[in-house]
Amino acid sequence: MAKLPPGRPAERLQSKENFYQNTQSRLCYSVGLYLSEMLNYTVGLVPSPGWGYRSANGSCTGMMEERRTGRVQIAVSASIVLEQRMDVIDYTGPTYKYKYHCSLEPAPQLTERLLKSYTQD
Repeated sequence: MAKLPPGRPAERLQSKENFYQNTQSRLCYSVGLYLSEMLNYTVGLVPSPGWGYRSANGSCTGMMEERRTGRVQIAVSASIVLEQRMDVIDYTGPTYKYKYHCSLEPAPQLTERLLKSYTQD
């Protein structure tokens, strides 16, 4: 596995604790680490307030501004492809597809309590 950059964000993204939180960020971080091995670059985490948009005066915000100014060369995120971002960001094809499903199994005690009120003793 790639050498992790120092600092708390990398530790949090790699931690086994609360692994169900920030799943999109964790997935993007893993993809970034994998690409760093394949393309031989160093991973550095740069906090961004958002994906970014272009304002009326031509300036950018968020990740778009980081890319436009050259502060970062590669950004891995789950952002939506927008035409206004295309002159700043070269998108790849989708790296993954995901669907969220929720499957619940009722606890036996709860089922017994709920059904008991509808049955005759």
